[in-house]
Amino acid sequence: MNCDQNQSLLLAYLDGEITPSERALILAHLSGCAVCQQELDLLSTARSRVRSALQRRASQAVPSQEAWRRLEARLTEVVQPSSRFKVWFSRQAPRVNHAFNQFFGGVKMQKRWIFSGLMGVIVLSVLAILVARNVTPVSAREILDRAYSAQSTQNEGIRHTRIETYQNLCARLEGQGEAIIRVMDSYFEPQTGYFRTVSTEAETGTILDVFAFDGAHIYNGDRYVDVKADRPEQGPASGQKQVVCDQPFDATDGQLTVYRSSQSSVAVADSPRGAGVETNEELFQKMHKDPEAKLLGEETWLDGRKVYVVRSWQPVKAVIEGSTELPMGWVVSYFDKETYKIVESRATIERDGKDLLVYSYRVQADELLPAGSYHGWDLSDLQGIAIVDDPDGQHVKLLPEVISKRELASHTRSAYLLSSIPEGVTLEISAAPRQPKGQPFLYTASYRSERGDFLMIESVGIEKIRAAAESSDESYTTASGLTLRFLKSDKAGKPFTSAIVETPQGTAFILNSILPRDQVKELAEELVLIK
Repeated sequence: MNCDQNQSLLLAYLDGEITPSERALILAHLSGCAVCQQELDLLSTARSRVRSALQRRASQAVPSQEAWRRLEARLTEVVQPSSRFKVWFSRQAPRVNHAFNQFFGGVKMQKRWIFSGLMGVIVLSVLAILVARNVTPVSAREILDRAYSAQSTQNEGIRHTRIETYQNLCARLEGQGEAIIRVMDSYFEPQTGYFRTVSTEAETGTILDVFAFDGAHIYNGDRYVDVKADRPEQGPASGQKQVVCDQPFDATDGQLTVYRSSQSSVAVADSPRGAGVETNEELFQKMHKDPEAKLLGEETWLDGRKVYVVRSWQPVKAVIEGSTELPMGWVVSYFDKETYKIVESRATIERDGKDLLVYSYRVQADELLPAGSYHGWDLSDLQGIAIVDDPDGQHVKLLPEVISKRELASHTRSAYLLSSIPEGVTLEISAAPRQPKGQPFLYTASYRSERGDFLMIESVGIEKIRAAAESSDESYTTASGLTLRFLKSDKAGKPFTSAIVETPQGTAFILNSILPRDQVKELAEELVLIK
């Protein structure tokens, strides 16, 4: 039983109108699905409130005798058929004339019983309307929490998304240049690590870039000219990064060259899901962390469905000439009222007294395909590309591969992991292949829960650690002697907590998590040196 089937039976479940077998299936599904558990709680609470309100108001509703007489007279007029209608009906259907007379002829004798029943229905309908008017509107926090649960729910299968993206990261005013509208079509299968992202120009369909993994090879190709902003963005635990302001692409009519290099496995935690998807999710994570996010109301979407509109004030990744800071702006997201999935996100900043759209992500498709049902991982179905082998990996960026705890210990003697894996959490250790000898071994240990919470242990170069340490605002030392230096987050709230961890052995690594600092401290007490 999936979530849609389960939720369609929840009201009947609450009313006791299901079979024993349906009840067993529902209980089995609820035991492992936080989204449906929350839906059941909401339905149960709403049902109890409406019932109490109806009973309370009905007990106080005493119509006057004159009102009863007027309504009774009106109902008599409505239910009594005209003589002309009875003559027409008898001619058209003489065999049912007797039944007709029995039904309508008995109305006068039973009109008080019918009247009482109809009055009860009317009273309940009026009360239901009154109660509905007094229901407190859903809040931005409720919407964001439900959206978080919906996005965190892990289902087996292949996630397919198609997102139309608009980017004006240079924050150009109208008439100062055109931004390209792209469509990113992505497939991702967590069970195997297979992925494929193809970006095309929306107007012409020209393939702009390709990145994929089919279980044996990595594929990489793009038309972009490597042009980046000359302004760094200070990212937590990441050292100095460049914000890509504008990336013009080679618009020649020739085929796109896609390089192929051997790789047998890819770490799921590090598998890309398409630049548009990641950016859209990053916007949502920041909005979810923003306590000031505001519900603007409901709207009808382009395809007719209802959506919630939520707005958040947060840093926007854009390049403003003469400034080294990220500008603040409004991010507005639209959530499907039924599924709570994001259908669009838009980021705007103010320039010269006008609202300027910097980027938007409109979801054209978001679906879960059956596992093993997609077979285009090797790009064999794409037209307009030329695949070239790259055995030395000169043109292909190899991704980290999954390694075992024993393999990690064989490469380095300074790796730390949690002493045990918490219940409901999975551990994946990954490291880039072909790492140069004589240098610190770089690895990532990713702990993830079923709802999407994570703690990542990342071994990085000393340059990044030094750069990140400059923004430390708190120190904490564990019982085993590990020193955590927590990094500052901006006022809009970053989607994770970061800390540099210095070890008694003189090495260091970075912790990244979306958990609060107090929980990260508790987990740090469980870190041990692996052997």
